[in-house]
Amino acid sequence: NIYFERKITMDLYKIIGKRLKRLRKERGIKQQQDFVHEFEEYIALETEDNWEEDVPVPTVSLKTVRNWEQGKSKPTLNTLVLLAKYFDCDLDYLIGRIDCKTHDIQFIHDQTGLTENTINTLINWNNSKDHKKNWPVYIARLIENPEFSKLMELITNLAIKAQDNASDEVIGFDDEVIKKIKTEEHLDRRIAAVSNISRIF
Repeated sequence: NIYFERKITMDLYKIIGKRLKRLRKERGIKQQQDFVHEFEEYIALETEDNWEEDVPVPTVSLKTVRNWEQGKSKPTLNTLVLLAKYFDCDLDYLIGRIDCKTHDIQFIHDQTGLTENTINTLINWNNSKDHKKNWPVYIARLIENPEFSKLMELITNLAIKAQDNASDEVIGFDDEVIKKIKTEEHLDRRIAAVSNISRIF
């Protein structure tokens, strides 16, 4: 059916456009023209010594980028490959086959439910020289402790009480909120039980 084929094509254009725009902004490039200059330089470096002679070198212009991000057109396959390398993501992310930037992160997300930002934070923390390398051991001990489920129950209760409406915003707990929550029935016993978790350290 020509109609559905065209719709699928336009949907793909929009997905690629949204993701390119998001990646550009995440990279700190606010202006499309600045991205054009950077990507042109990247193409020149990548194709200087490692490019087949009979394959045209991808080109990019401000109009081209605008059309990509507005979902009016899509990059060629060779350009998509270069874009994926430039943004350090998998090609499948650009075309909407996965929602995390790499298959490795997607797998961890699918298995644990952790967000991509959380996973990257843990990875960056593990790779940082500013943190002790034995921190994964402590996290493992924490999660494997029998009291861990009670700790998560406490956190969930705090979140429910502190959150005025459903949103994805980070929830903060000031002293007054925590003091009020502690007065709730049975919660003191949960806190007492959870406090035993400190013994594993």
